[in-house]
Amino acid sequence: MSKWIKCSERMPHKFETVIVNLEDGVGVAYLVSDGITFMILPLTCLTKDVTHRQTLPEPPTEDE
Repeated sequence: MSKWIKCSERMPHKFETVIVNLEDGVGVAYLVSDGITFMILPLTCLTKDVTHRQTLPEPPTEDE
């Protein structure tokens, strides 16, 4: 599993879907084109209050 990455140290690529840590819990979001705002999925709100993020895990293989 990926480790948490501080957004202050490195942001994800634009439009990359990641797991995010918010003040009120953990969610899934992607970074919008301005490079500092995240769209929380499912398309509920925009926020700049993300402190940490993780990349999504790879999907399982046929052997798993």
